[in-house]
Amino acid sequence: MVFPKGETDEPLIYDGEQERIIGPGQVVDFSLMEHGILDAQGDVRRIRVRFLTPFRFRKGNHFGSRPDFETFMRNVFRRIIFLSIHSPLSFELDVPRLLEKTADVRTGASGLRWFDWQRYSARQSRKMKLGGFLGTLEFSGPLNGFLPYIKLCEFLNVGKNVSFGLGKYEVLSVRSVFFVSFVFFVVNYYLKVSRNFVSDL
Repeated sequence: MVFPKGETDEPLIYDGEQERIIGPGQVVDFSLMEHGILDAQGDVRRIRVRFLTPFRFRKGNHFGSRPDFETFMRNVFRRIIFLSIHSPLSFELDVPRLLEKTADVRTGASGLRWFDWQRYSARQSRKMKLGGFLGTLEFSGPLNGFLPYIKLCEFLNVGKNVSFGLGKYEVLSVRSVFFVSFVFFVVNYYLKVSRNFVSDL
């Protein structure tokens, strides 16, 4: 989000003297984003989600079980619905129907790892354990119906303790992942050839 700057170079989000959040921030139009994503991407059958900060969620009464697509989408929808309390949705969200369709999407290769993180709570006078998953998770199947919501939550984070910055992720299409891997391969190949050429001089 972009906010006006105060006396320093830091973006000013909250004005303590006026006791209010100032802006304007970035306005996300879901309908424009939905059509823009689907028009640009076409028929999306595979994506990779990369968690940049720990994805922490509860399934049943436990933390730490590896997420599947249904679990991920439950957290996406939960985040959107929670925020709709403060800002009513401008679009329909049929969660039961969408969750039923998650059965058609397969959870594939996982590059997730558990990351233990803790912070000290002055209010509770104790350390809080806030571990979660970092890394990548791949989904394949009919994804077009889910992609706009997944892309929306790139702005919003998902899971528990999002107020601490947890649950931040980015979406990589397989095409993007393949392209990055291909570029990495080509660069490493030419570096190897260059080293061999220099060593022969």
